[in-house]
Amino acid sequence: MEIKRLKVASFAVLGLLGSTGDGERFVQHLWKHVNERFDEIKHLALKENGRYVAFWGLMSDFEMNFMPWKDFHEGYYLAGVEVDQAVDVPQGWTKWIFPSCEYVVVKVDDEYQACMAKGLDYLKEHQLKLEAAIVDFMDPRDGGQPYIYFPTKRV
Repeated sequence: MEIKRLKVASFAVLGLLGSTGDGERFVQHLWKHVNERFDEIKHLALKENGRYVAFWGLMSDFEMNFMPWKDFHEGYYLAGVEVDQAVDVPQGWTKWIFPSCEYVVVKVDDEYQACMAKGLDYLKEHQLKLEAAIVDFMDPRDGGQPYIYFPTKRV
């Protein structure tokens, strides 16, 4: 398992919002809808060398403080693409601006839940704690490789 630490400046994501109250597999359904409707927002997505910069799955508690889900089972999820922070939000879409954080990053090279558990174990072993909600990152410049970002410090 590949683990690294890095700092990421504040960024904005435009996407579709759902919550754990939407039922099982709601995250997969959100991504399906984002993919089906992506033509509506693709012109707003940030690009670098002709490729989209990032696709993010952002989580937040129900108080919208970008804190971890209650018991890791209850909260919001925003599935979308990175955009400029000043972009206007089209009707039917949601934009979140996620705070600047330092992260422990785990490459998802196994089953997602196993990688999540390994990342949480790493935090415990290194006496780190979550300072914001866990974030999913898919790197289109790397074939859509998924990563899990564990925020350990807001900066």
